[in-house]
Amino acid sequence: MTQRSQIKAVSLKCPDCGNAMDGLDTDALFGCRDCAAVFEPAEGRLDRVPFQAVVVEPIGGAPFVHLPFWVFNVENGRTAIIVDAFDYRRRQYFGAPGLHLTQTKPALTLGPPPRLAGAVLRRKEAEDLARFHFLAMGDPSHHERIEDLSLVLLDARVVSIPFQRRDRHLVDPFSCAEYPVWAFPDLDRFTKAS
Repeated sequence: MTQRSQIKAVSLKCPDCGNAMDGLDTDALFGCRDCAAVFEPAEGRLDRVPFQAVVVEPIGGAPFVHLPFWVFNVENGRTAIIVDAFDYRRRQYFGAPGLHLTQTKPALTLGPPPRLAGAVLRRKEAEDLARFHFLAMGDPSHHERIEDLSLVLLDARVVSIPFQRRDRHLVDPFSCAEYPVWAFPDLDRFTKAS
C-alpha cells in the first residue's frame, strides 16, 4: 500500500491581527507588516516564531540593512549559536556571518524589530546548521571525538541584526567583518524593510 502525502494550504494572514503577511516564494518565515509578528508555516498551520532586533550605534552615516538570523540558546550556559536565516552566496570564500557572530560572542542589546524580510531558512534547517557551527567552534587541541560532542538546543528565536552598508560591503557591527553586497541576492528586500 502506498501512502499519499497531503498538502495543506496555509493562509498567509496574520493570526494576531488578520492582515496580510509579507514574503516571496523563497521565504520560509513570514512577518506581519502591521504587528511585526513572525510565523513559520507547518502542516496546515502557522507557528509563531519569537522575533527581536539588535540595537547598535551607527558608525558614521552609513545606512543599516537588517539581516535575519536564527539564535539558539544551548544547554550548560554555553554561548548562543547564531545561524544565517537569509540567502547568502559564496560562504566558502567569505565565511558565514552567523558563524562569525557566534565566535565573536557579542552582547546583544534588544529593541523593537523592523519588518522581517528575506528569511529563507526554516527552524529545522537552522538547527542542522547550528550543529555544524558548534563543531566548527570546537577546540582541535582537545582532539575530541565527534561522538563525545553533544549539543542540546534549548530554544530558538529570529533576531534582526543591523549591518551597515558601506560602499560595496555590508559590515558586521560587532567584528567589523565585511561581506560583498553582491553575495546577498535579497539585498533590496532587506533594505526596504530597514
